[in-house]
Amino acid sequence: LKPPGQPALVAGAGQAIAALLRPWRDSGVPEDLKKLTTQRLLDLYGHPKVNRNPIWNDVPEALEGLFLHWLAGADIRMLFAVLKEVERGHMWADREDFWWSLYEQERISEVWVAFNRDGHRAALSRIPRDQRHGAENLRFALQRGEKDKSLLFMRIGDKIVVEGTFNFKVHIFETGSKHAPALYRPDYDVSNIRRRRNATAIPHLGNWQAKGLMEL
Repeated sequence: LKPPGQPALVAGAGQAIAALLRPWRDSGVPEDLKKLTTQRLLDLYGHPKVNRNPIWNDVPEALEGLFLHWLAGADIRMLFAVLKEVERGHMWADREDFWWSLYEQERISEVWVAFNRDGHRAALSRIPRDQRHGAENLRFALQRGEKDKSLLFMRIGDKIVVEGTFNFKVHIFETGSKHAPALYRPDYDVSNIRRRRNATAIPHLGNWQAKGLMEL
């Protein structure tokens, strides 16, 4: 895909990516190989849903979906790692454990993260300096509203789910609803999410996980 000293290949790249992913379609991939493959493909061709490189059009939909699922796991882990770094006064273990359990059940197909400004700076610091600019390198968004709010957007079956930090309730939308927020935008405002109609809103009280599962 990238011969030494040359730019990433275009001709045949989609078929090569498919060949890399196909062996893992029906079996578990070792974590170290998943991490390596995910990062290398992102570095070479960017996120399939953000400023889409045409080579992704040559990757079968099912295999692109597999790659998006791998990205979802990486982004869930990234979100909570950054939150633990910038928001030490809050405990996220129950939320991370819950959403990670759904990911391991292969129920979460896509993920997008919108960090508050502190989280956004911390997430950017994890990216090589020469890759921090340009839409083709975008892996997460900025939440421009309330300064303490970061958001986790997930596609779970036929639902769009928005998790948020601190007192933000879990918001669940039908995927086909005109009120469901779109994934992969460069920025969001948490107040806009709260104003949207037709969402089921679940506060993080009591057994909120069971209530959430009933809606998914």
